[in-house]
Amino acid sequence: MERFTQMKKNSLLALKNHWGRAICVLFLYFAVLIFLFIAENLAAYLLNVSGFRNLLSNPNLLVETVDLSLTAFLFNIVVTVVHILTVLPLTLGCMRWFFALISDRECGIGHIWHYFTGFKRYFKSLLLTLGVTVRSLLWLVLFSLPGIIVMTLSVFLFGSISDQPQLLAGVFGILLGCILLLIGFIFWIVYNSRYFLAPYFFFDNEEIGIHEAVRLSVRNMKGRKLAWAKYLLSFIGWIALCLVLLPVFFVLPYMGCAFSIYGKLMVESYKHKHADQKQAAENDRTMEYLTEELRPFTQPPAGSPHTLQNPQGLGQNG
Repeated sequence: MERFTQMKKNSLLALKNHWGRAICVLFLYFAVLIFLFIAENLAAYLLNVSGFRNLLSNPNLLVETVDLSLTAFLFNIVVTVVHILTVLPLTLGCMRWFFALISDRECGIGHIWHYFTGFKRYFKSLLLTLGVTVRSLLWLVLFSLPGIIVMTLSVFLFGSISDQPQLLAGVFGILLGCILLLIGFIFWIVYNSRYFLAPYFFFDNEEIGIHEAVRLSVRNMKGRKLAWAKYLLSFIGWIALCLVLLPVFFVLPYMGCAFSIYGKLMVESYKHKHADQKQAAENDRTMEYLTEELRPFTQPPAGSPHTLQNPQGLGQNG
C-alpha cells in the first residue's frame, strides 16, 4: 500500500506545472467525441434512420418500431467503423501522452495525434486497441453469463405469473442474478488486468509486435492481478466524484499519470530482469563457445572435422 500511495504522490508531482496541458488534452479528446456524436445524430436526422445509440436509450423502440431498412443497417455499420477508426487510436494517443509526461519525454498537446501521423503506426495502434478491447469484451461476456442466465430464466419463468410464492421466487432469482453479475464483474476486473501492460510495452518500444505486447502483459501481470485490482479500486472515490462533471478535468489526468507510473514501473522491472537474464545467457554461451573451441585441441574425437590436418602437405618430405 505504501508503494501505491507513493505512486499517487508521484503522479501529482508529474502533473505539477503541466495541469494546463493535461486539461487541454482532455478538452481535445472530448471535443472529438462530441463532434462525432453531433455528426452521427445530424446524419441520422437527415437520413431519417435510428442509430444504435437511439435503440439502446429507448428500449420500447426495440419492441415497437425497429428500423430494419438497408439504409439504417449501412448507416450504423459506417458509424461504428468511424468510431473505431477514430476513437481507439486517439484514446491510445492520450494514454501515450501521460506516459510521455511521467517519463520526462517531449509531450506537446499535439502528440495525442501521434498515431495518426503514419500508416504503420496507426495500423499497429488500431490492432493493439482492437485486440485488447475484443479480448476484454469476450471475457466480460463470459464472467457475466451466469448472472444473465439466472436473470433471464427468472423473468421468463416467473414474469407472467400472479401467484405470490412464485413471484417471490422470481424476485429472488432476479436478485441472485444481480449478485452474480456483480461478482462476475469484480472477477472480470481482476482477470482483465492481464492486458493492462500491453499499451505500455507498446509505448516503450513501438517496434514491438502486437502479439508480443499482449504476451508480455499477460506474463508480467501474472501474480499481480489482485494488487492491480486493489490499486484500481483505490480510485473508486475519485471516479464517483466524476458524476459531477467538473472534477473530471482533475481526476482523469491524475489517474492517467498514476496508471502510467504503474505501467512504467512494471515495464522497467521486466527490462531490468530481462537484461540480467540476457547477460547470464550471454555468459553461458561464451563459456560454451570457449569450451567447444578448446575441446578439439585437447582431445579431438577420431574423424572429427576439428582434427588438425596438414594442409597441402606442408612439412612433408619431398
